[in-house]
Amino acid sequence: MAAEQKKETRYNKAQLAAGLAAANLSLPAAALEQLWMYHQFLRSRNPELNLTRIHKFESMVRKHYVDCLLVSKILDSHNIDWRGPVLDIGSGPGFPGIPMALQHPEIAFVLAEGRQKRVEFLQQCVERLRLANTTVFGGRVHAGQNLGAATVITRAVEPMVDTLRHSIGNMQPGALLIFMKGPNCDDEFAAMRAYPGCKLLLDHRYTLPDSSDHRRLVVWQTGTAQEGLHNWIQSAANPVFKQCRQLLSSRGIRKSDLCLVSGTKIITEVLRRRPEICQYLLWDNEVQHELPLQGLKSHILTPALFRKLDLFGTKGPLLVVRAPAIRDLASRSEARSPLLVLPLQDPGNLGAAIRSALAFGFNDILLVKESAHPALPQVIRSSAGNSLFARFFEIQGLETGASLDQALDQLAQKMPIFALDQKGAESAALRVSANSALVVGLEGSGVPTKKNLQMIRIPLQNEVESLNASVALSVILYELARGVTDFD
Repeated sequence: MAAEQKKETRYNKAQLAAGLAAANLSLPAAALEQLWMYHQFLRSRNPELNLTRIHKFESMVRKHYVDCLLVSKILDSHNIDWRGPVLDIGSGPGFPGIPMALQHPEIAFVLAEGRQKRVEFLQQCVERLRLANTTVFGGRVHAGQNLGAATVITRAVEPMVDTLRHSIGNMQPGALLIFMKGPNCDDEFAAMRAYPGCKLLLDHRYTLPDSSDHRRLVVWQTGTAQEGLHNWIQSAANPVFKQCRQLLSSRGIRKSDLCLVSGTKIITEVLRRRPEICQYLLWDNEVQHELPLQGLKSHILTPALFRKLDLFGTKGPLLVVRAPAIRDLASRSEARSPLLVLPLQDPGNLGAAIRSALAFGFNDILLVKESAHPALPQVIRSSAGNSLFARFFEIQGLETGASLDQALDQLAQKMPIFALDQKGAESAALRVSANSALVVGLEGSGVPTKKNLQMIRIPLQNEVESLNASVALSVILYELARGVTDFD
């Protein structure tokens, strides 16, 4: 290193200018003087701070200064209108921000760097060079800091989509994202295209002059406010957040007819099977995803707000969809299988029962006053999303909803009713018709005593008194589906 520094004294500002000229670049005399001062300061502090691993003068000129100064030349040649403020994320020792700020004193630059020693170095550079158009942001950039950038630029810092996630909330509508990349970044494009409103403007391959240093300048434009790439939510008073918070309760779901879906696998299935019910997506800037999001509006929450909605700690996206309709039982069309009556109060049990019902081909489910709401997040999750695809009914006409007892009285006038109860006959003797009802009892109290109910039971051993309601239902539905018991 000492030998390199000694050798550096052989070079001067004129040779720096010559190196720029070899790439058809030039700076005004004042800017060239500032760049030379910057180069000298960078060299002097590099042994202590390890700011760059490139030490040869010619290499520094080509790989640092020329590389950075070529950006605006390439943008101009492709008629890309970029403007400030420009946010240089992961600026390190000041690349590309400082050379570009010298080149464009009329444009505001923000140098963002998370490592404290480099932050101090950048602040010293701004002071020494008297860069009136440049400020330093010390800290890691993350969504929601509201830095107001019209252009974001990075030089080989991280995958493009990660920069986009960090930048959300810090960009003006329609902002540009400029990436100074190596030649092999094709695998990063799909993730960028997954963001609605994110448009590729430029993918320019080039080689630094007099070298085999291959580069790639990639420019994306984010959505305008009308295209709705994202809305940034920072406050619990935000109407969207308040609405989503209400979707954690039955009352809130009934009020808005919306519900909250979590889990990437479930969300992917919903997007595939029922895209028409999908409303918008929620995430924070750390959320990872590989979802088909074209045309789907997104809301970005602060991590603290996002955790309030992410009940299961999935750390994945959350999807807001239209809740499944609960129709009047009188509107039920021709019955193809027995009606399942599920008065299950525990959301986990209800979800598991719905999952089994659909798995064995029983799609019609009657809910009563005691039932948990089928669109609660816990029900959706325990049903593996199947509660969004079942057909739900209720007996309408009663002001507060029909209780299990009232529902059984009304059903008894129209169809035979079979109820799971350990006092009944063995399930092997079960013979039911499609125009009948199969009832699971309430957790704890079981099925109300009714003369018109046909009780059936599952034989148990080892003095086990009963099965979980959803497990017992699964056993019965399995027997029906495989033909051990038949529809008459």
